[in-house]
Amino acid sequence: NAYYTQQMYRPEFYCNGLIFMHHTNPSEWFIKPIILGQGTYHGEIGEFIIYGNNLPVWMLTVPAMVFLCILAFKKISFEIGVPVIFFFVTYAIFLFVKRPLFIYSSIPLLPFAFTAIAYAIKQLADRYGAKLYYTAMVVMLTWSLYLYPFVTAKRVWVPLYKYILNLSDVKIH
Repeated sequence: NAYYTQQMYRPEFYCNGLIFMHHTNPSEWFIKPIILGQGTYHGEIGEFIIYGNNLPVWMLTVPAMVFLCILAFKKISFEIGVPVIFFFVTYAIFLFVKRPLFIYSSIPLLPFAFTAIAYAIKQLADRYGAKLYYTAMVVMLTWSLYLYPFVTAKRVWVPLYKYILNLSDVKIH
């Protein structure tokens, strides 16, 4: 039913001016930077409401899923494969629809994606040293903290986010 319902939606059903229609294929969500939204400048200070993926973190999703899949087959472990199975079963509903993946549509995928990423990083850290684990966690936390004020309409110093704004489709008022 969920797949059938998702198939009924088409980009042409939505207003042409909607900024989230920029990407039209759900498969782009984990492999391409998607940053669009609206914002207001007040000199060098701006407020932005951004719709986008957290690409540096989410780019780890596909490799982590592949890693867990291989590990589950090697160890013949259903438990290790559970995040992979649930992620792909849930994502499959969206992969074949003919409209963008809305940000709220990706929310059910996140627990499985983040579980796979954390497990993969932990496994690699056990093999190559704990510094990898702590480095990865610090990088992901830092990036998320950096993006938080930018995507939640908090006042930010625009030069700090200029490179993101230059690569995005943000409508400025």
